[in-house]
Amino acid sequence: MKRLFFHTGLRANRAEFVFWGAILNTISAILFVGQMEMFRELSTGPSPEKGLLAIGFGLIGVVVGLVGLWCSLTLYARRFHDLNLSGWWYFAVVFVLIIMFFLLPDILVSALGTGFFLFMALKPGTRGENRFGPEPTGTEGFYPRAVNRMPVFVIFLIFAICVPIAQSVYARKVAERQAQLTEQQVQVLQKYQKAQSQRVQSQRAGE
Repeated sequence: MKRLFFHTGLRANRAEFVFWGAILNTISAILFVGQMEMFRELSTGPSPEKGLLAIGFGLIGVVVGLVGLWCSLTLYARRFHDLNLSGWWYFAVVFVLIIMFFLLPDILVSALGTGFFLFMALKPGTRGENRFGPEPTGTEGFYPRAVNRMPVFVIFLIFAICVPIAQSVYARKVAERQAQLTEQQVQVLQKYQKAQSQRVQSQRAGE
């Protein structure tokens, strides 16, 4: 476990990368869904209990998010090292994805992110020792050794890809539901304003 948090200068083979990629993606998705459901619950009406729960969940989300971000950074750095590339390339890729987020539709940005993950998961590392250390033998790292076997590797790879896709679909559904609620609220407000206007006109006509 210490390797995941602190050892950024080592190398990570494809199995280690895919296993922890699946775990980190799952944690991120659970945190995202929890936050969205919390916001939805708060939108139904505030209360002291909901406020305390939101604060507690928010603090937990910040801590877990920061830890997950650091683990993701160290994981990608070690995977880049296995390709004999500097870990700083991870920041370059993230920067490009952020720029693309403002220029391209969300679905294309998600496709680019998935493509990048697939590249890192499937690209073989350099043979033998490189400038970042010896070639991983599959016995290093804190992950199940069964992931080194192709069938298990494929299962974790598919899972790691499907989780963010499911998260994107969920986010889109939530956005559509919120848009429908907003439209309904606007209609209710318009009906109320119309009724008020008719009431004022009736009062003036009575005078």
